[in-house]
Amino acid sequence: MWNLFVVLIAVLVYVFTSDFFKQVNPVKYTSQLPEKFSGGLATNELLDKAERLHENNILWPESFAEYKGQLYTGLGDGRIVRITDKEVVPITRTGKDCEGIFEEHICGRPLGMTFNKEGRLFVADAYHGLFSIDINTGKKVNILPSKTIVEDLPLTLLNSLTFDDKEENLYITQSSSRWNISHVIVSIIEHDTSGRLLKFNMKTKKVSVLLKDLAFPNGVVLSHDKNALLVAEGMQNKVFKYHIGGPKKGLNEELSMLLPGEPDNLKRSKNGYWVTVATARSQENPTLLDRFSDKPFWRALLLHIHRLTTLPISTVLKFVPDKRAKEIGFELLTGRLIADYLLDYGLVLEFDDKGNILRSFHSPSGKITHLSEAFEHNGYLYLGSWRNKYLGT
Repeated sequence: MWNLFVVLIAVLVYVFTSDFFKQVNPVKYTSQLPEKFSGGLATNELLDKAERLHENNILWPESFAEYKGQLYTGLGDGRIVRITDKEVVPITRTGKDCEGIFEEHICGRPLGMTFNKEGRLFVADAYHGLFSIDINTGKKVNILPSKTIVEDLPLTLLNSLTFDDKEENLYITQSSSRWNISHVIVSIIEHDTSGRLLKFNMKTKKVSVLLKDLAFPNGVVLSHDKNALLVAEGMQNKVFKYHIGGPKKGLNEELSMLLPGEPDNLKRSKNGYWVTVATARSQENPTLLDRFSDKPFWRALLLHIHRLTTLPISTVLKFVPDKRAKEIGFELLTGRLIADYLLDYGLVLEFDDKGNILRSFHSPSGKITHLSEAFEHNGYLYLGSWRNKYLGT
């Protein structure tokens, strides 16, 4: 009984004195979801038919970019690679050589990527910032380090980006200015609204903040007419249009669609735009997080329970001389192992400039899930993932 009391006191001391406890700050919000899957969202099983390329030979191919008919992606071990149906060709690594994914802050974690018209590849790394890469030599330049301070805040968790060749501007989403990618579960459960939309001019090297107080902004893409940016605001289940030119310059425009979950990356299609949805659901089957959206205390408690139960295990496993043990410890602490079991519905949809959903591909069985991006290439739709060990097509 005395031992239990001592443990309880130790836990309470940790909770009320730790930096983690002081930083966690869930807010009350309202979860917005469509009533049911209908119209362009009507349920099907088309996504279940996707093929898997390079299964178990690549890890977490987050985003894609194409140049002169060749496809490139960034992997969870920090590598930038060129992809064909038959091979995976290494180009460079955003970070340094590392032992495994439990050292992703060393390896690097490339997320969004895009080319300019000269064939220079730009990559947003969640830990290290913005890179410019020569795909022919593999030479990389960290042109905007994450420690750079912009309006009193560092460039934590840069995520997606798009390039405007005419103005030579890179537009970048910063998903959170409070948490890094290893704490994404905290940002999501908090409903963190510290995200920003940034502009980086290649000529002046100046960074400016276009929008702030965003709830986990994720994908960003230049509209077909190049007068606007479409931005996926993940924790608001919406995509909005921010005008960078024309008569509406500087204005936000809400699109008409209500997404059935959190949008991830955005890419242009022939008729509109592709977006993947992280946790597809409707009002008929909300998640536990939806049910507790107006109960910040209980969400904070959940985060602390998760931290208290996984931190000791993760700490012990760090000292086990086995790579897989260290990976398990890291993925327990980050909450990614939990996501493997909670996210069980895959969804990709196409929408137009006004927010009309044109079509959707579903995987109700969860055969194809954990998707981060859909990218058209050579007549196929390539499916990126923040979690899968294969490339879907």
